[in-house]
Amino acid sequence: MRVEGPGFLDRNINKMEAVKRSFDDLDKLESMLKKASKNIEDAKGILLKHKTNLHQLCYRTESAPLAIVPGPKRPDTSGNGTQ
Repeated sequence: MRVEGPGFLDRNINKMEAVKRSFDDLDKLESMLKKASKNIEDAKGILLKHKTNLHQLCYRTESAPLAIVPGPKRPDTSGNGTQ
């Protein structure tokens, strides 16, 4: 300790506290990243569900024969007097 000087312990205590704060920050960051990862996985699941539903709807629409049903006649609004 004589070689290091009179403030050796104080300097090391300050460094130790800074290292401890860094580890605390890293632990918080790790926790936040785990939550973000879980949210991303949840979003992927929801996206897959909706994508599957859309594919099924499109498949049903493609495979169903189209039936043209005539609608009611509309009055002529062109001003020609013809319908």
